[in-house]
Amino acid sequence: MKNKITTFFLLAFTFSVYGQTDNYTSEYLFQKSKRQKKAAFITLGTGMVSTVAGVVLVSQTEPGWQTVDWGKALGGSALIIVGAGFLTTSIVLFSAESRNRKRAGVVLLQLNKPVDIASGFGKKILPYSAGISVSL
Repeated sequence: MKNKITTFFLLAFTFSVYGQTDNYTSEYLFQKSKRQKKAAFITLGTGMVSTVAGVVLVSQTEPGWQTVDWGKALGGSALIIVGAGFLTTSIVLFSAESRNRKRAGVVLLQLNKPVDIASGFGKKILPYSAGISVSL
């Protein structure tokens, strides 16, 4: 029974690997890039606001272990840590956005690649076209 379950999971994994495709269009990659850029700006703004709020809360605490307001100190520290996490996430999203935008440009260039046509002694480079060419 254990052998059958293992075989079943291995076959399911194999079929799922073969089922995945990477046929991304340039429009899909541009839209993905746009969404990632929007998310990156949102996380950047959220990270900056929470970091500044945390710094303000921490700076309002008075020094000394006996007189410190632990609510402000710990809350401010938590906001600084959360803000730093959001800022790091925004950096990752900006990087992914840039990579997807470049990939979309590469896909678009491959679709619009010029075609070499030899005519006579020279070579003409024409974009993709439909029609009939007659060399004289």
